[in-house]
Amino acid sequence: MNDLYSQGRDESMNNFYSSTVHNRINADAELTRQRYRQRISRELSWMGWSSRDIAGKKIFDVGTGWQALTFHEWGAQDVVHRDISSVQVDWLHRETVRRNIENIHSRQGDICSDWGEDGDFDLIFLVGVFHHLRDPQGMLEQALPRLKPGGSLFLRLYRSGTWSRWLTAHLRLMATTLNPAVMEKAFQWQFPLEKEGGFLGNMLDDLFTPIYGAFHPQAFVQSAARMGGDVKVDDSMFHWDFDDRDENFRVLFTQKSQAPFAMDRGGKDRFPCVTPVNQIELSLTDPYAGSVRHLLQRAMGLFSEQKNEIERACRLLTLYRLVRIFNAWSYFTMEKPEPVVSAFSSSLSRKRLESLESILQRWGGGES
Repeated sequence: MNDLYSQGRDESMNNFYSSTVHNRINADAELTRQRYRQRISRELSWMGWSSRDIAGKKIFDVGTGWQALTFHEWGAQDVVHRDISSVQVDWLHRETVRRNIENIHSRQGDICSDWGEDGDFDLIFLVGVFHHLRDPQGMLEQALPRLKPGGSLFLRLYRSGTWSRWLTAHLRLMATTLNPAVMEKAFQWQFPLEKEGGFLGNMLDDLFTPIYGAFHPQAFVQSAARMGGDVKVDDSMFHWDFDDRDENFRVLFTQKSQAPFAMDRGGKDRFPCVTPVNQIELSLTDPYAGSVRHLLQRAMGLFSEQKNEIERACRLLTLYRLVRIFNAWSYFTMEKPEPVVSAFSSSLSRKRLESLESILQRWGGGES
């Protein structure tokens, strides 16, 4: 990959997360701390670990810094932390100084190129990161050789073929005519008294993050078999399933105890490419799903012709509410602007598609 292009994408990601996402994360420190502890506990439980298993471990963590602090609190020996956001790295540095923490080592960096660390990690932990990487394969090539024998790489990443990832991929194309500031303005116009920033932060992240991919678990199973390591994945291997309620899946690579993963960088044994699945071109086998997609794609074509950007933003916000549950009242209409959901359909997939169809038809197929 061209170095200048890579640097440009890295800078774009840094600027985006610093200005749009991470500035919302620390609004309520105690609430955020509790959420991260609960989330990490869930992931460890799936791995077959508990918080007690963190004690004495050397861990490589990527993200906001809250995970690194949690691992420290649970007794990790050392935590090496990376994040693409300089703002979040600076925040974590101030926090470790304030709390006199000496075993968290944080710096800004791109984990798709040379980490500059000797490794020997018991656990490499990535939640909500892999699908935003410019070079996922490069990250795996850096990570796997740095595991101790018996060490593990944990990923939680976007699942191809789920309702939210499929719909969001289409909405991201519509969002190219807007920017985060306009979407935030539309949100505040509809919900001026809403203080909890989780929905807004998730929406801006989903619609505007520069790099966004969704993956299929089977690619990781095939890769692990080729590399000689053990792998555990969520076992739902569907191509698409709009009934599925989890927009993510988990992968656990475990280093075999006798020898490290072999890496011949650039050679024939280079780690097999794990690439995202294009959600726009996803083959939908259900005729009704296909007809709703056709209606959505027609609306996408007409969306950009709407000259009023606030009107476009409000329409996009309405569609995004089919991606994530948000129960706040609209203080503009004094109603909950929930999409119409058919009461006659028992299938969640059908309800979701009917809701989308209802909105688009109400707009005249997207016409203004």
